[in-house]
Amino acid sequence: MPKFCPTCGKPLQFENAEICPSCGVRIQGQSAQIKREKSSGTAALLSFFFTGLGQVYNGDFKRGLLFLIGTFVGFLFFIIPGVIVWGYQIYDAYSTAKKMSAGEIPFKEANTTEMILYVVLVFVAIIIFIIIAAVFSYIVLGSGFFTTQQAQQTMYKGVEQSTANIQMIGNVYGLASNPSAGIDEIRFSIGLAPGAPEIDLTKMKIVFSTPTNSPIILTQGSTSSASVFVTKLNGAGNVINSMNANEQVEISFKTAPVTANTIMNIELRPPVGAALPFRKTAPQTISKANVLY
Repeated sequence: MPKFCPTCGKPLQFENAEICPSCGVRIQGQSAQIKREKSSGTAALLSFFFTGLGQVYNGDFKRGLLFLIGTFVGFLFFIIPGVIVWGYQIYDAYSTAKKMSAGEIPFKEANTTEMILYVVLVFVAIIIFIIIAAVFSYIVLGSGFFTTQQAQQTMYKGVEQSTANIQMIGNVYGLASNPSAGIDEIRFSIGLAPGAPEIDLTKMKIVFSTPTNSPIILTQGSTSSASVFVTKLNGAGNVINSMNANEQVEISFKTAPVTANTIMNIELRPPVGAALPFRKTAPQTISKANVLY
């Protein structure tokens, strides 16, 4: 005997009751005629193709909707939980229909209108899911691409800063207005290294020091002094502020008198690329023009 009335679905107080106390329909002798069944296979098949539709077929629209939301959320963020929810809702639809047919739980009629509405909601949910997934993928991939670009820029910047963009051309000269006092002016020429970009000479700095004098930082200017160096194209004409490929720029600056055999440390610091340090020594006998070695 069923535990619920096949007509109204209300629970029966007595298992062998002949008449339902709720609706008054005779159960004994007529149960075979009024007994209603759910197709558990149909319920499972509906849930297989449309998540939650088997629950709607079993008369539980809200339960089907909850399974739909749970499956989509699981697929969107975790995938495996989405598969688990999807598989479980198929089993739930199957077992619920089977229990209804056995009279173990109240029988609920399928509402055709609700089923059609639910199918429409499924298609709408699929469209929303695709849009959200596309946006999410765009954000994730875009973030990864941006990070990759930043890493590339950092790498290129590091390579750029570790590569010397300037090179020495010819000798380094030490001039002495009074040879007995020592060298008081330094001159040399530089050019761009092969493939190096244009250099802004106004942003370049020169560090000059000797064993007896602290380092002095010189900046580019129009008049040579102990703190200012001048830059001229091929050593003639007016001061220039930039250096391009195939150009030779002469640099000169004043210094406190440097006596014979004194070591001089000079470091060129361009705005882009590695610094170019070199060391020169004043000759044993100083004249007005000297090649430093």
